[in-house]
Amino acid sequence: MFNLLIYASLYAIFNVLGVAIIKDKLTVTDLAKPSDLFYFLIDLKIVFAFLIIGISSLLAIKTLSLADFSSAVPIMTAINFFLTVSVGIIYFKDILAIGGYLGLLLVLLGVVLIGKNLS
Repeated sequence: MFNLLIYASLYAIFNVLGVAIIKDKLTVTDLAKPSDLFYFLIDLKIVFAFLIIGISSLLAIKTLSLADFSSAVPIMTAINFFLTVSVGIIYFKDILAIGGYLGLLLVLLGVVLIGKNLS
């Protein structure tokens, strides 16, 4: 279980980092023309972000090798979800409504219940 959580966390960290780099670049980039998208995709920062997301995919494969699909994927998804929301709130200044916090609590409860089935 410990290795599952480590690899699932690493997957989520790399995935969210890559996506956050892309989102950050999008905040200062206009993609009005098709050529803008081309130049966006060959930007070194974006290429690096895709490399990081690729590493997250390798970590996801390792995570999937450690547990049943029905156990590993919800845990990976929940950790990714929590990190995504956290980065959104802290770095991008997103605002989460009360229902959003309730949703986070329900996701946590679901992962705990799934985790109990692993024991």
